Amino acid sequence: MKREAFLEEIKEAIQADELNESDFLLDMDEWDSLAETAVLLAFSSNLNLFLEVSKIRECNTVKELLDLGNAEYE
Repeated sequence: MKREAFLEEIKEAIQADELNESDFLLDMDEWDSLAETAVLLAFSSNLNLFLEVSKIRECNTVKELLDLGNAEYE
């Protein structure tokens, strides 16, 4: 899966209208513990990457979140 396609998967998973790599996670109304769980599931189902929730919580921006999957993108 390409990085851009995975960004779309995250957008759908957290039910955001818009999502850009420069967005700060804590500034998003959609970002909460359910969104964290949805992102974890997106990583595991789309990239076969199993992360700890602590890795998600260390991210400040969508870019940092996407960077967690760098080794798995096409």
